[in-house]
Amino acid sequence: MAHRGYEIVKYSPELKPQIIQLQTHLWSRDLDVNCAYFRWKYEENPYCPEPLVHLALHDGQVVGMRGMCGARWQVGAPPETFLAPYADDLVVAPEHRDRGLFTRIMRASLDELAGRGLDYVFNLSAGRVTSIGSLSMGWKSAGGMRPVGRRSRRVLMQQRLSKLWARPRRGPFARLDRADGQVWKYGRTTVSLSTNARPEAMEHLIARLRLDGRFRHVRDTAYFTWRFRNPFREYRFLYAGDDPLVGYMVLQCQRRGGGGEPARVNVVDWQATEPSIRETLLDVALKGAFAELVIWTATLDAETCDLLRRRSFAPVDEADAARGVPGVLIRPVRDDALRTEWSIGGRRLLDLANWDVTMLYSMHG
Repeated sequence: MAHRGYEIVKYSPELKPQIIQLQTHLWSRDLDVNCAYFRWKYEENPYCPEPLVHLALHDGQVVGMRGMCGARWQVGAPPETFLAPYADDLVVAPEHRDRGLFTRIMRASLDELAGRGLDYVFNLSAGRVTSIGSLSMGWKSAGGMRPVGRRSRRVLMQQRLSKLWARPRRGPFARLDRADGQVWKYGRTTVSLSTNARPEAMEHLIARLRLDGRFRHVRDTAYFTWRFRNPFREYRFLYAGDDPLVGYMVLQCQRRGGGGEPARVNVVDWQATEPSIRETLLDVALKGAFAELVIWTATLDAETCDLLRRRSFAPVDEADAARGVPGVLIRPVRDDALRTEWSIGGRRLLDLANWDVTMLYSMHG
């Protein structure tokens, strides 16, 4: 489809080098890291055998991209699963912006998904600009994620001084990593730190937790194995118990050059068989003395939110949060479904009470 010198096309491997170069405007200036990220996200995705990527070409050159990352969700108890791709990685070269390419690339992506028999597409990590553009194209928000964080003024000041004096800055996990191999004992519970995921043990824990039927991403061995290979992120894993696990917490920060705020550490997943174990995991995480530890709270239970308040967590990113950013963005892939009730398994997609969302489901998590 050509219009005013632009053509919207599906991904083909020979265009990959140009995509990697284009993504220096969004991902990283490091082409090798960009290549690794594209390969991980689109070529090694466990749910889509080929990249769901559409591109804008101008004179044969890639000047715009929108990616659809394969994602498998579940709803109900017992759960039914369904594929709903994750819309991400929207970028247009600066000299080609404000020419309607966002709408045209998205339109081509939706048509492709409709042809594959899919019903919905989700996005949990859109920034303010992308959110505004998406809402103008028929997307709707189920609600914002209400991030809260615990900040250490002392650590933030130390980091500012390190920059001022050009001292090498340690990563945010430096203090926690000094305890690598240590086991903390809390009553009958032990907690250990690892740089490695334990996908099978994590899946077995998830399988033992009581489902409440809300929308959530499938968390199985295949997903965990793939998810924690993100080359832009660094992870630490706190495990409660051993065999079997009775809880885990996954902490994440940005790798240098991976965008975002390198000093910020995020709690991207936090599961436990009982509240006391959940509290223990949080208390061990706080031993890391992070400059900032952040978690999404919109779909957490009241008891967990109260625990966070008692540990001095308070709202962060308030300007964006007031606009519901980030939030659960949803759109049917077919325009004729825009005026119907959006639901799967008898549950309304636009009701945030029907969602159980962790930052792990976000491609920025």
